[in-house]
Amino acid sequence: MVKEEMDISGEWIGIITYGKQYEQFAGEKLWFDLNLEQTGNKFSGIALDIRGFGINEFPARISGLVNHGDIEFDKVYDNEQLLDDLWESRYTGEASVPIQYFGSFNEVCQEFIGTWIITEKFKILKIIPWNIESKGTWSMKRKVSNLITQNITTLKT
Repeated sequence: MVKEEMDISGEWIGIITYGKQYEQFAGEKLWFDLNLEQTGNKFSGIALDIRGFGINEFPARISGLVNHGDIEFDKVYDNEQLLDDLWESRYTGEASVPIQYFGSFNEVCQEFIGTWIITEKFKILKIIPWNIESKGTWSMKRKVSNLITQNITTLKT
């Protein structure tokens, strides 16, 4: 358990793993870079997908809270990517629905670990509301170059 407030400003690398709702792609991974700025317990930033299954070519906006090692944030892509029944992708030209991330800091592994969920909202026959939830797991660690800079700064103070 993290006792003091964390500063998560800086560069991170994250990985999501797709859940069973992604059928034959369940277990596939997507890596992304994050650059975060924190004020108090709130943070925001930008994420860019870098490799793996389901790369969105457009950036995502991050906003969330961190509290004594617990973290929650939303990730909203600037241009939503949809997959059709044949798993072909297309962009909508509109911002995506928020992907919600929840997790905790693991001091042994020095990373955040948690779950993510996205809820797509539809209307059947334009009147009946219908929600589809997709889930998976995620983790993120500080980038090594960022850790070196942080450790040098700590040693100087």
